[in-house]
Order: sequence, then C-alpha cells, then structure tokens
Amino acid sequence: MKQKKRAIVLCDGVDAKAKVKYEYVGYKSCEAANLNSAGPKACFFGCIGYGDCVRVCNFDAVKIKDGIVEIDEKKCTGCEACVAVCPKGIIKIIGADSKVYVKCASK
Repeated sequence: MKQKKRAIVLCDGVDAKAKVKYEYVGYKSCEAANLNSAGPKACFFGCIGYGDCVRVCNFDAVKIKDGIVEIDEKKCTGCEACVAVCPKGIIKIIGADSKVYVKCASK
C-alpha cells in the first residue's frame, strides 16, 4: 500500500520574526524576487512569501499567512507542484503520518 504524503514548509520566518533587508518593488513572484539578492528577507534560506506555490496548487491547500507559506494538511495531496516551483527549496514532501520535522531550512 502506497503511503499518503503531504507538503511541509521548512521556514518559520513570519513577518513578526523575519528581518527585511530591502523593499522589493518588482513583480511579486518568489522566482523573480529570488533573482534579486535571494529576496527581500534577511534570511537567505527563508520563504519569500509571494505565493508562486499558491498559484500552482490545484487543491487550495497552500496559502500565504503572515508573510510565509502555510499548508493545509487536510487538503494537501502531496502532488509536489508547490515543491517544484519554490526557488528556495523549502517545501518538502513527507509521509502524512510524520509528526516531527525541523521548521527551518538553514544549513
């Protein structure tokens, strides 16, 4: 039997926690912002939060909340569309029954 999977976000850099290094005024796309000094947030590894992953999710499982991606595990099918589009690589697929993971992609 194939194990059910879900997406997780390896970032906890919500607006209240994440420092901003510059004001980004370009096209609101994570991919575009990432080309400009890895995005406006001070954390090189952090979620940019412009929603490229939201736009590709066909299951309404991905939202931007407080400046970072939030995934509704009840709606997520583990299709990996959000994983493929994230320029930071902070969205990962794990087993749906996994309980523990580190919510940070910093090396």
